[in-house]
Amino acid sequence: MLKCREIPELCSAWLDGQLTLRERISGRLHLFICHRCRHYWRALFRGAGAMPHQAERASDEQVEAVLAKIEEHSM
Repeated sequence: MLKCREIPELCSAWLDGQLTLRERISGRLHLFICHRCRHYWRALFRGAGAMPHQAERASDEQVEAVLAKIEEHSM
């Protein structure tokens, strides 16, 4: 059985899709039993859903263009 102190790390890995089936089942069982951790999970899940998905990495040209604009506006 998982302990409450293990839940933050577990939830983070869960959102990243890094848990085994056994870990997901243990997590669900704990969340079913523990209302505090369930509230933590819901808050974390809502926050993760509000964040935009990670975009593709910018090219070197795009980075240089942004840096040039910043430099242009800071003078």
